[in-house]
Amino acid sequence: MKKTRDTPTDDKFAAVCGQVRDVLIPARAGYLAGVSPHYDDVFHDVVQRTEHAGSLGKTDIAALVVWKRLSAQTPWVSALMSLPNAHVREVTKRAVTAVRDTAVPRSEAARTGRSITWPHARRPLQSSDTTDTKPGP
Repeated sequence: MKKTRDTPTDDKFAAVCGQVRDVLIPARAGYLAGVSPHYDDVFHDVVQRTEHAGSLGKTDIAALVVWKRLSAQTPWVSALMSLPNAHVREVTKRAVTAVRDTAVPRSEAARTGRSITWPHARRPLQSSDTTDTKPGP
């Protein structure tokens, strides 16, 4: 590192690093204690895709922008971000399957798909939601 008049000495630099560490470690612990272990699933998914692809796509960028822009104080966002992604995918898989059902009129297929997902907009998804094969109320 090129030294300038404003570059701290090694002792001062070590002291500043220690102060930063003393602030960041408890802050991270407080953050992790206050959120579901699944809250950062979106971030981890994008990281994995980026490591594999070596780049980010528009979907990845959009996911990262929306991920922290939605207020976690909004009940539905908080509930959604607290769920494992596998749980969300299971419920939405049932909804997509229902909507794609060509054996029933489109309006009925759409109504069934909404009935599977709509209750979840008003209440957190329940573990029974992934085991129940019938649409919700």
